[in-house]
Amino acid sequence: KDRTKPYDIICRCCGRKKMTQKEKLRKRIIEIRKSTDNKTITSNSRKILIKLFRTAEFRRAKKIMFYCSFGNEVETYKMIEKSFELKKQVFLPKIVKDHIVSVEVKNVINLVRGKFGILEPKVTSNKQQATSKIDVAIVPGVAFDENCNRIGFCKGYFDGFLSVQKGIRIGLAHSFQIAKKVVVSKRDVPMDMVITEKHIFKRRMGGFENE
Repeated sequence: KDRTKPYDIICRCCGRKKMTQKEKLRKRIIEIRKSTDNKTITSNSRKILIKLFRTAEFRRAKKIMFYCSFGNEVETYKMIEKSFELKKQVFLPKIVKDHIVSVEVKNVINLVRGKFGILEPKVTSNKQQATSKIDVAIVPGVAFDENCNRIGFCKGYFDGFLSVQKGIRIGLAHSFQIAKKVVVSKRDVPMDMVITEKHIFKRRMGGFENE
């Protein structure tokens, strides 16, 4: 049975599916991230935390959704703890069926492994929060570009969530995750801002700031 999709690129020589530019970039960045040592990941994450917490967008926000970091992503657990100390309302993503809901949490002690082995809130109960109420969404990604375009793991969970999310979207990334240009589709939702250990990129400004 032919399992190719209409947008698959097929090699004219062997008839096999060829990797798209987006897939090649995703594969390359994931390999780099996997090979990066823990000391670098922790150092970068600490610098990114400082930059994030200094932004006016974060300081103004009362309701913030973080992600639970894994696999050498920018570490978020210290950011979450510090947000508790600042008396901000913290939300974490939970995958329910085929989409993300944001769930308010008071700590990170009672998290459980969810789909793909990523930590998430144990129950939603009545604490499920409408996406439009989040002031700032802190978003992971595989790669970004300087105009804050983003590609993830190709599942589309965050894109679906962000497409109806009215707050500020901030991507966190190591500098090696910034590509010259990210090829995106109509369903790929861009960030308003992307923060690395070296730069803050802003979509509205079309450039970057050094701090």
